[in-house]
Formats: sequence, structure tokens, C-alpha cells
Amino acid sequence: MQPAGAERGYRLILAAVSERREGLYTVEYAARLAAASGARLVVYHAVDPAGIPLPEDSPLYREVLARLRARARALLEAARAIAESLGVGEVETLKMEGDPVEGLWRAVELAGDPDLIVIGYPQRRLLGALTSRALRIVRGAPSSVLVVAPPAPGRGA
Repeated sequence: MQPAGAERGYRLILAAVSERREGLYTVEYAARLAAASGARLVVYHAVDPAGIPLPEDSPLYREVLARLRARARALLEAARAIAESLGVGEVETLKMEGDPVEGLWRAVELAGDPDLIVIGYPQRRLLGALTSRALRIVRGAPSSVLVVAPPAPGRGA
């Protein structure tokens, strides 16, 4: 499978990965694009402490945050392994803490002006039904954004 757009010769692709089912599919899709065009791939993931419904000074909060950080490291290691197995020559991972969209903008700066940002979307819907987070990314991105959704369960890629 060669994704559409691979012939454009991207030099830098930034993939935002989540822990949802579409997360690693997003990495696989971005990695196929990067491998086909010889691009460098940067994989980004956000840990958002604001989503922990506990007081920040509680021991349980710190434990939950530590688990989220460990899961983020494991997710980014899996993403790197997928990209390398698909032939991407240069793979970098970035983990940010805080608002995922604000973190993505920092990742864009750190990565160095990507030609393409790839984000996942959990369901195949019309563009008008994108989540507010996805819309913030599409509207505010400094480069093209590709929104990918995994195949429906029971269907091939």
C-alpha cells in the first residue's frame, strides 16, 4: 500500500499519536508516507495531567501521572518500532505534557517546520463532524494536515 501523496517527496512528517485504536494506525500511515518519500518522521504524544480528576497534591494523582508517563513512553517506543519496521530511516519521538494541541504546536517548532501533520480520527465521519480538538489542529496548523481513520472493524486497511 502506497498512501496517496507519497509522490510529493515530503522531507518531514509529524504524526500525532494517541492511545486510542487509531493511534498506532496513524503512525503506520505516516510511516508509510515517510518511507515512500524518504522523509524524516517525528512522532508526538501528549500526556494531559488536566484529565486526572484528582487534587495535584494527592499521592494518587502522582501515581496516575507516573502511569500515564510510562504508557506514553511505551506508546512512543511502539510507534518507533512500527516506523522502523516499515523502512523509515530517521524516526524521532516527542512527549509533551499539557494541552495536546498546544503541545502539538511546540512539537511543530521542535521538529522544524513539517511538510505534513498526520492526526488520527476514531471514526469515519464528515469533516464537519470533527472534534473540537481536531478542528483546532486543522484550522491552526502551519502546514497541511492529513486526518486518517482506521478501517472499520472487520474491514482491511
